Amino acid sequence: MQDSILEDVGGVEGLLEGFREYDELMDSFEDNYSSLLEEYPDQWIVWTIDGVIAHSNDHEDMFEVVSRKGLNTRQATVEFLDTDPPVMIL
Repeated sequence: MQDSILEDVGGVEGLLEGFREYDELMDSFEDNYSSLLEEYPDQWIVWTIDGVIAHSNDHEDMFEVVSRKGLNTRQATVEFLDTDPPVMIL
C-alpha cells in the first residue's frame, strides 16, 4: 500500500516537491496575511501563489471554486480571515 501511495505522488521526489510547493504557498499566504485581513475581513478566501482568486462569506463556495478549477492542496488553500480570533492559552 505504501508503494502505491508513493507512486501516486511521483515517488519520494514527487512527495518532497509537493511539500516544497505547499511550504511556498503557505509562506506567501503568511507574508500577505496582514493586507489580506485588511482587504477581506471575516471572509473566506482561496489563496494561490498568484494571490486571491475568490472570496466569500461561505466556505462551501470556496471549496467549490477549488474543485471547479481542479486545484489541489499544493496549489491553493482555503482560509478564513478572522478579525477576532479566539485566544488560545497553551
